Amino acid sequence: MRNIIQATDTGGAGTAHHFQRSGLVKVAQTVGFQCLYWDTNLKNAPPAFDVFDEMDCPDGLIFIGQGYNLTPAIIKCIEERKDNILVALRCSDYSPFTDKIDKNYYQILHAQEQEIKNVLKVREIINDDSRFFIFNHYTDTFMKITHEYWIKKYGVKACSDKLACDIFLYCNGKLDKDLMCGASIITSFHPYKNIGFDSYIRPMLFPVGETPIKLWSSWGTSGAQYCGMLPPQKNRDVYKSSLVNMSIAEPHARRFHFDLVERPYAVLGGGNFCVSDYSDSLKDVFDEDELILAKTPKEFQDAVKHYIRYPDERLPFMERGKKTIINGHTYFHRFSQLLNNFTGHMENEVDRTMIVYDLVKNKMKL
Repeated sequence: MRNIIQATDTGGAGTAHHFQRSGLVKVAQTVGFQCLYWDTNLKNAPPAFDVFDEMDCPDGLIFIGQGYNLTPAIIKCIEERKDNILVALRCSDYSPFTDKIDKNYYQILHAQEQEIKNVLKVREIINDDSRFFIFNHYTDTFMKITHEYWIKKYGVKACSDKLACDIFLYCNGKLDKDLMCGASIITSFHPYKNIGFDSYIRPMLFPVGETPIKLWSSWGTSGAQYCGMLPPQKNRDVYKSSLVNMSIAEPHARRFHFDLVERPYAVLGGGNFCVSDYSDSLKDVFDEDELILAKTPKEFQDAVKHYIRYPDERLPFMERGKKTIINGHTYFHRFSQLLNNFTGHMENEVDRTMIVYDLVKNKMKL
């Protein structure tokens, strides 16, 4: 079995990218892979040559990284193993569609010259599209739009690798009287995210107590009804203890619809109820009888208040939402899909992943 290096640049927990990558690592390790989570943004991060040498094995390596974080050392390590290594790179948006987006306002990653040069260099080194592909966490529909230059101009294989539910982190939450409330959200508070928060959620905070809301953060602070920071291990209990779990995306997701957030997957996967702002991508993933999607702040606020008042109406959504997640949107499914993108190389491991998932699912009583 190959060993896996999952590179990241998150500098620790707290971001959706961290949860996605750590979720994949947990699955890989559960399936039986030796898998290293290599955070290059930590002060004491080991150098590339040490990491690759440590993880070398007779069956070869799988390197999962980011196109925008490729360094000469990483590229050299890949080149030294070019005949057997498998490489998947999360790459920035690069298309006529994203060319037109105002990057000074909308915080999206758009491929720069160095990233393009490095990614194409790695593809040239591998020289085998069955062992190399790029990805992002968008739907198949939007990958074709946001990564059009990669696909049409350079012929790069670009795959969807959507966010999902980490069943080890988000399922089997417990009711906690100290967390119980009408509605809650766990988010990070900063000016860009607050654009949506200010219009969708903040009006419900006043008069204080009229709508029983609790705000929690992974980092940053807020004002009224803010309850503090939570470790990720408590998220499942917040989801279970809230009548309504609110989800708000960043401005570019609402405006252009191509981005996805992890929260609906996490909430629904634990058998809980979620009200989210609208995007075409979420509509592609979830049916209207699984996730409440609100197109305006008023629709959002009305939905939150309605389901707090009539909590029994949530139950069919919760049942269907959990079934959809458990049957198709966990990181076991994503890891299996990722391996399957290495055409002809990982069929046995794809099958093994889903066999192990069935065992884990039954043990966890999902």
